[in-house]
Amino acid sequence: MSAFTSARKALEAQLAATAGIPADASVPRIAWDNVEFKVPNKLAWLRSTFQPIDRRTVAVGANAPYLHQGLYLIDCYAALNGGPNAADALADLVLARFSHGLGLTDGGYTVRIRYAERNQGIVDAPWYFVPVTVSWYLYEHL
Repeated sequence: MSAFTSARKALEAQLAATAGIPADASVPRIAWDNVEFKVPNKLAWLRSTFQPIDRRTVAVGANAPYLHQGLYLIDCYAALNGGPNAADALADLVLARFSHGLGLTDGGYTVRIRYAERNQGIVDAPWYFVPVTVSWYLYEHL
């Protein structure tokens, strides 16, 4: 399994296990990359986007380790015109799950969280969403 695949799996598992995200087996609330998703009618939901940025060697030599870095973007949606509280509450739940220095392991790799931050709310009618950005990295030793 590649380092990027392990990073995605570890980050997605962390998000999926977040307590407090509205859950209903008949109405999925997280839109994952390249997975069919029907936006729930007027119910809060999340959009998850895995964005690898680079893979660089961190030393000189044939067996130099690689540093993989990227962003994990999580958009926290709530119905438009209901005030910011619902989207803000989801963003707070997500931020709490991706704290600085957290290590998430999958496939022999440990993904580390560099930072997690939220940005201002955005209107995307008929929705209002708060973007959360999680910066991550991992080292791959050959």
